[in-house]
Amino acid sequence: MTAIDNRDIVRRFIDADEDGDTFWYTELLDLTTNGSSRFKMLRSFEHNNRAEFDEQCDTIALLCERNNVRALRQVLRA
Repeated sequence: MTAIDNRDIVRRFIDADEDGDTFWYTELLDLTTNGSSRFKMLRSFEHNNRAEFDEQCDTIALLCERNNVRALRQVLRA
């Protein structure tokens, strides 16, 4: 699988400062079919601001490459 690094695009959507009501999370998903489930979550990361996201990006990219998985990012607001 060819790696696509879109962290510069994603980081624009993450607030620079923590507001206490919003956090982003990244799930590392194995999208191969495993019986009845459509995917398997390998690990998840929580980011409260852009700096936390930046600190975790290299680890996320390394785990994706080693495990041949994708990172899916989502935002939750209270």
